[in-house]
Amino acid sequence: MEKIMKKISALHWSLFGIVTEFLICTVIVGFVTFCAYHKIDNEIKDSLCESVVRQSKTIAFGLNQQFEQEIYQLQTAVAFLENEKVPPDEMIAVATMHIPGKTLGIIAEDGEILEGKGLPPEVFQSLADVFKGENVVNYRRDSGLLFAVPLSFQNRKCMFYECYNDEALKHTFKA
Repeated sequence: MEKIMKKISALHWSLFGIVTEFLICTVIVGFVTFCAYHKIDNEIKDSLCESVVRQSKTIAFGLNQQFEQEIYQLQTAVAFLENEKVPPDEMIAVATMHIPGKTLGIIAEDGEILEGKGLPPEVFQSLADVFKGENVVNYRRDSGLLFAVPLSFQNRKCMFYECYNDEALKHTFKA
């Protein structure tokens, strides 16, 4: 009986050793898996961030090109207006014909609307740099995307502006 007890005790200790080794291996594998998961997770996050930055730069570049094209078109229109080659009302009518939600106009420095539709006072004030000779691009939630360039019209300092409401923006500007 004593031999049986010794064999059972040896078997018990042997089984305890196997279970202990299994638990230690499980903890080590779990720790390695946990570390690998976090490293891979961080790599994926970093890669995703880099991808978003690249896409954002690409979109910004594309929109910048479109904005520069709009300013160029306005400057070309200003050259025609200043040289009196095209009447302003005809230019505005043609330019807004195919784009619903797009408005154009000429506003003097004192706020007088010379052609087209006017702008709310707070929008007009945000475009004041035009009268200093600068081109302006401005977005306002209540008005939309505004482009404005300086214009000398009827011997006055004016701005020639173009405004796209949010609906017109969706159809005109795509990145």
